[in-house]
Parts: sequence; structure tokens; C-alpha cells
Amino acid sequence: MKRDSVVKKVVGRREQKKAETAERIAMAGRKLLRAKGFDALTTQEVALEAGIPPGTLFGYISNKTDLLIIALVHEAMEFVATIPSRIPAAGSCKDRVMFVFEEMAVYHGRDVEITRHFLRELAITLNKELTERSHALGDAVRDVISAIVAEHQQRGEVTRELAAEDISRLLFSHYWSSLRYWVTGVYSRAEYSTTLRKALKWQFMGIAATPATGAGSGKARAG
Repeated sequence: MKRDSVVKKVVGRREQKKAETAERIAMAGRKLLRAKGFDALTTQEVALEAGIPPGTLFGYISNKTDLLIIALVHEAMEFVATIPSRIPAAGSCKDRVMFVFEEMAVYHGRDVEITRHFLRELAITLNKELTERSHALGDAVRDVISAIVAEHQQRGEVTRELAAEDISRLLFSHYWSSLRYWVTGVYSRAEYSTTLRKALKWQFMGIAATPATGAGSGKARAG
């Protein structure tokens, strides 16, 4: 076997082992965060649960805050992946998008305190990798929304003057704002829903298709 092939094989195994260790850390963090809460959680407990030495753990995270972001993004990504199969086939674009946002509220409502810590730390982290992980979570939610919007654009119910991806960003911004107000105590859970529904109502009034912008008006423009 050529030397470069041996090197690639060794590197491949090393990367696989690293990925497996990262997965164990994320799973351990998820389990203990839900069982103990953020404040009571210790990195030593996570290392023990993951079956790795504490020193190895700190090769993947710098502190408990890093673990919180890694664990919650890992868990939330799995949850988001289950949403499309549950979205009602019938209904308006607004109602189907709202279904997604209500599902995300169900997820975050499992432990509002953990979500509060997550959003707070996410806003101040300087870790580029963790920021990219959080962006991937936002992208995953927006992809679900974009697929719904694109479907209703094809039906001629939503304007095609804007790309579905751009519309999904607008809608997501309303969700993100309402989520932050809710978990920080500005809104109640009920106000999260009512305020978000009202915001979506006005937003969809602005992006409803007209005879000039409906399904037959040509390709969408990314503005």
C-alpha cells in the first residue's frame, strides 16, 4: 500500500473517532442539561457521562457555555428535522408557517430556562465555530419555511417578486424576535403566539400574490 494511502486511512480513522467523541459529548450534554439544568451541570459530569477523561472534554469545549450551545443546537437540529412530516398539507401559507413556529415553541418550552441561557450566551459568544453551529440551526428552520413558501408561490398564493428564501428570512425574524421576548419574560407563552400571528398576518398581506405577481409572472427576483 502506498504511503499516501496509509496516511489518508489513518487520518480518516482519526477524524471518525473525533466525530464520534463529539457526538458522545453532545448527547451527554443534552441528557444532563435536561436532567439537572444549566446551573447545576458540571463539565466533570459530562465527561463521565460521555465516557471520556475531563482533559479530552476540554479539547472540544472551553467551558460549560460552549457545551450548552453544542448540546442544544445538536438537539434542536434533530427536532427541526422532524417538523416537515407533521406540517398540515392543507391550510394557508401563513397558518402552515405558524405551525412550524408553534412547534419550535413546544421544543423551547420544554425548559424555558435552558433556552434563556442558550440565547443569552449565543448573543455574546466570540467562538466562530459555535456561531456557525447556531447559524446552521437557523438555516434549518428557514429551509422548512422556504419550502412552504415555495409551494404556495407555485399555487399562485404568494408573490414571486421575492425569492422564497428571502421571504423565509423575513418570517423567521418575526419568530426570533417573539421567541426572545417570550423566554426573557417580556411575553407570556400566549402572547408569543398572538403577537407572532398578528405579525405574520401583516407580513402576508404584503407578500400576497396579485395577478401581476402570481404563479405565472415569471421567475422570482432575489432582492
